[in-house]
Amino acid sequence: MTGPYFDNNGRPISKNSVVVVADILGYESEIKRISREEHNRQPFLEFLWDAIQESFPYDERSAGDLCAAKMMTDNLLAAYPVRSNSSGLDELKIACFHIGHFQRKLIQRSLPVRGGVSIGKIHVSDLLVFPTEMVLKEMEQADAPGSPPRIVLMDSAMDFLIESRQSMVKEGNDELEDLLRKDEDSSQFVNYLRPLAKALHKEREDEIIAHKQRVEGGLERFSDCQPICSKYKWMAHYHNEFCRSVPEFNRDEYFVPEMLFSRL
Repeated sequence: MTGPYFDNNGRPISKNSVVVVADILGYESEIKRISREEHNRQPFLEFLWDAIQESFPYDERSAGDLCAAKMMTDNLLAAYPVRSNSSGLDELKIACFHIGHFQRKLIQRSLPVRGGVSIGKIHVSDLLVFPTEMVLKEMEQADAPGSPPRIVLMDSAMDFLIESRQSMVKEGNDELEDLLRKDEDSSQFVNYLRPLAKALHKEREDEIIAHKQRVEGGLERFSDCQPICSKYKWMAHYHNEFCRSVPEFNRDEYFVPEMLFSRL
């Protein structure tokens, strides 16, 4: 077999990697809904397929060694083997960018995503996912019930980031920091809306309005279900804080009205 987690003889190996795990919230409900509407089944399948293909693209230049990604029902795993000539910063940056794109894509179907980013040894192939004990533990922690819909840096990734900050400053590589944001609990999470600040004007305006509308719809739809509504309240806070940080979006028309979620 071939791929990033096989040696030259086709035998499976583990590699130090940036590992992203994610849980798609609301997936089971969506499956139940389309089971009653069979004509929507194929469009949803194609939507998920396109979301994965767009978010975790195959890189022909590296013979597919950039990333190994797979999705099983509502769980996604993407692993980025750290190349021999890399410190791991590039892989972490790419991983954050990819999963952020996946989050923006999934919210188009009102499917928030939560999870975490770890760094450690793992083997990923079509037949097997084989992590170390530490990576497995962080994978489980990333999907803790009640967690906000965010992709957080787990302890191993945070330790790596802290150790690497000096070299990031020295190299002038602040792009990774731009992709992260600190939450109220001091957790660092993927700032998935950030790329919209650098997109073409019409594209980013349309997408931020669409994100606003999805959040507002979730707040209204689940106002009587606190566990789900709390996810959309977090997204509303994040959306508004992001808009305040970007001059073009720092206007009422882009904000989720606080009256929608402050009373919930």
